[in-house]
Amino acid sequence: MELAKERGAKRAIKLQVSGAFHSPLMESTVAPFRTYMEKFHHGSLSLPWIANVTGGRVEDKDQVMDLLSRQLSSPVRWVESMQALAGRAEGRALEVGPGKVLAGLMKRIDSSVEVQSLSGSDQLEAVL
Repeated sequence: MELAKERGAKRAIKLQVSGAFHSPLMESTVAPFRTYMEKFHHGSLSLPWIANVTGGRVEDKDQVMDLLSRQLSSPVRWVESMQALAGRAEGRALEVGPGKVLAGLMKRIDSSVEVQSLSGSDQLEAVL
C-alpha cells in the first residue's frame, strides 16, 4: 500500500479477501480450470456476454471459455464492464446473489441504471 501511495495513488485500502483472485498469483489455476470447464457442453450465447477481463461485449461462445479462464488471474475491468452493461441495460440491470454491493458500485458509475438486487432463486424466477 505504501508503494502505491509513493507512486501517486490517492488512497490504498487493504481488502479483506479469502484469496488472491484476479491476480497473477492465480496463474497456476488457469489451465486446470479451463480443462475442467471443457468437460461441459457449451451452447451458443442467447445474449451478449460482458467479459471482466476486457470490459467489453463478447458474442462468440468460443471466446467465453478463454476469457472465463483468464478471469482467474487477470485484473477485473469493473468500470469498463459496467459501462458496457449500462449501454445495453436500457436503464435496468439485475444483481443476482447476496447483498447489494454491485448495485452500489453501479450507482457510482452510472446512476441512470436501476439495479434490482435478487438474493434468492425465488426472486430471480419471479423476475424472469
